[in-house]
Amino acid sequence: MLTFRMDETNFADGDRDGIRIATGTGLKVDFDEFADDGDTLGLWHLHDGGCQGEGTGLEDESSGGHAFTNHGAASIEDGYRFVRADNDWMEADYAAQPARSALTFECWVRDFQQVPQAGWASRQVLQYWLDDDNKIGVDAIRRVPDPTCRSRIQARLYIGSVLVGHAKWQGEDADALLASGESWHVAAVLDAPNSLRLFVNGIERASDTTGIVALPAGDYSLLLGRYSPSLGGCDIDAILDEVRLSSSARYASDFSIHRMYASGTFTSPTFDAVRLQADWTDLVRTQTVPPGCDTAWQVRAADETDAGGDPQAVWQSYSGDPPALPDGRHFQWRATLSASEDRLASPTIESVDALASEAGYNLYHASGPGPESLDYDEPWARVGPSVTEAETDALAVETVHWFGIRPVDAGGRESPTVQDEVRLETSADGEREPDRPAGALAATATPLPLGAARLQWRYRVGLGGVLPQTFRVFGDGGTGTIDYETPLDEVPWREGQSWYAWTSDPLTPGVEHQLAARAVTAGGVWDEQPAIARVTPDATPPAEVDALEAETTP
Repeated sequence: MLTFRMDETNFADGDRDGIRIATGTGLKVDFDEFADDGDTLGLWHLHDGGCQGEGTGLEDESSGGHAFTNHGAASIEDGYRFVRADNDWMEADYAAQPARSALTFECWVRDFQQVPQAGWASRQVLQYWLDDDNKIGVDAIRRVPDPTCRSRIQARLYIGSVLVGHAKWQGEDADALLASGESWHVAAVLDAPNSLRLFVNGIERASDTTGIVALPAGDYSLLLGRYSPSLGGCDIDAILDEVRLSSSARYASDFSIHRMYASGTFTSPTFDAVRLQADWTDLVRTQTVPPGCDTAWQVRAADETDAGGDPQAVWQSYSGDPPALPDGRHFQWRATLSASEDRLASPTIESVDALASEAGYNLYHASGPGPESLDYDEPWARVGPSVTEAETDALAVETVHWFGIRPVDAGGRESPTVQDEVRLETSADGEREPDRPAGALAATATPLPLGAARLQWRYRVGLGGVLPQTFRVFGDGGTGTIDYETPLDEVPWREGQSWYAWTSDPLTPGVEHQLAARAVTAGGVWDEQPAIARVTPDATPPAEVDALEAETTP
């Protein structure tokens, strides 16, 4: 059996904190939490309860000690809920800061709400603020109608009230992300005087490389969800989580941009049975699901995959009936977990074993003059029990190809006996040549009196079963080169006869002659290999006669 296992320690890429149920969102795979290092100025795990390794929410997990003061945002299981109408925001004090030419701040955003029709101001995600004239921040807006030109995520740098840096990602893709409700990671990277860069989900979406200057020294505040600590407006309506402020210019390889799966669905990798039309025999699932939670399963299988490596087949529901599993070389399953709103439980899927039967056939391929060219150690292809034909890649032209097949049982044991061997010959243009008859065997030639020779050979029908109509005999006339253009004679083939013979006319004595017999079909197709024998007629004249007498009779 082929067994593939996926447990909670390696959901997604194998480097997550596990799985959990959050209110109204179903199954989620936690993102990688940010790490504290020598460049970290502040680190906050805002999620509050239910996932491994997290803080209580507002404490600075770095050595800086810059805790957030919360002005109304609601603590939820996977972050803090900021509501624009309630003027929710947070602030961390950064007094007596030096001038900085390098700075990175980043966080996760989810469930971003669009601006009402009458509004226009962007909604502040995060800002490093000295005063209203000197600041750097990230804001976003989703505006309808005209999302193509108005929906955006952007980083802006103000020095002395002048906008000296502006990295803006705008258009349909930005609008689609803001509208999705999914979690997205955003980072603004200051690297004066070189650039101000904006990253969304680990991809650089925009940059400004002209006129970038450093932030001056002073008493700063790190703000979440607001433009200014003293002025209202521009407040965000979204869920924020996992915030990090750094004193260096970080880039894509430094970010933790794994998403949460808010849809509640996990899709397995594509499993390869290395066998066309593989018979998937079972999907064995071990899970612990508390009351109020449920799991729905879907499967798909196909012999081909798309550009992303997924089976080219539609998903179908799977209720646990093994015979209902689809056949195909490539197999995938997905599970959707859901929970009632009063559940903050942690259901687990301990393992999923996808079992593929080895029952079917192993196919072999080789090129050469005979079936002995086939190597039965390594299959050319593996197919399931329902396969009745297989298609090869382009075959070499002007070549004899051999194919063999051996059955395989459900335990993976291969039959020691070849089920069949097939010969295929290709012409110069890649077309199939007519099947050839088997060649003659065990040719021998013996000299006869008066300089003649007798040629004998054996014949049996070959593997292809193609019957000859006649045997043509050829010779070299003692020259050493057999003339296959001009036959010396023909001997008809007779069903059931295994031995054949032919007697020549007198040959040049004292010279070695080569004689060949070839099988020929009614359509004029010859065998591949003639049977050749060598013979030298006797060149010695008879002895003289002596004591010759003659007399007459009455």
